[in-house]
Amino acid sequence: MNPEINTLFFDLDHTLWDFEKNSALTFKLLFQKHKVDIEIDQFMKVYRPINRAYWKKYRDGAIDKEYLRYNRVRETFTALNFDFNETLVVDIVEGYIRYLTTFKHMFPHVSEVILRLSSTYDLYIVTNGFKEVQHKKIAETPIENCFKGLINADEVGYKKPHPAIFEHALELAGKRPEQVLMVGDDLEADVLGALNCGLHAMHFDPLKEYSHHKCPIFNCFSDFEERLVSLYL
Repeated sequence: MNPEINTLFFDLDHTLWDFEKNSALTFKLLFQKHKVDIEIDQFMKVYRPINRAYWKKYRDGAIDKEYLRYNRVRETFTALNFDFNETLVVDIVEGYIRYLTTFKHMFPHVSEVILRLSSTYDLYIVTNGFKEVQHKKIAETPIENCFKGLINADEVGYKKPHPAIFEHALELAGKRPEQVLMVGDDLEADVLGALNCGLHAMHFDPLKEYSHHKCPIFNCFSDFEERLVSLYL
């Protein structure tokens, strides 16, 4: 129970915006355009864990964004024994950046929940995604104007779970840590990062992969508001 909570920080990719679905649709479009003979389901099955591993390296500062963008595609093609050249890789990567944000699928119930919450709470997005695309992902969607700010790791210079990005977000929002609940899918970056800075946290786990007790877990946004009220109000 904590009546002080009046602000919600949301992760964007894999939490509000359905990254996997939008990413698969983008690759499918590009494979058709460039005549890449790979079934999209087969590609995504290999690509997903590779992409997650690259994002972990990027978050830890081991690689930069250009290395991530190109090598996750190269490594996936290689793992699938697909014969490719660098021109194709460049075309796929540049096309991915161009078309990804044209797909606007959110997780089920996100739009209506965010619209309702925006009348009661101050909402912010806190994301590690690239600054040139994050704003575009929610542009022209029902939730576009629901957020008072979008805090981006590219612009801050630090990625979640580094305390600096949470401190920057708190300063921007004009809030104390105990007034804020962070909601995200990544245990390390979103949940532990927020808890270590004194914020509250709720873990979005749509695939039901976790059973930890670090903080409350929910699996669908249809349950989020009820969990929020029962736990914190």
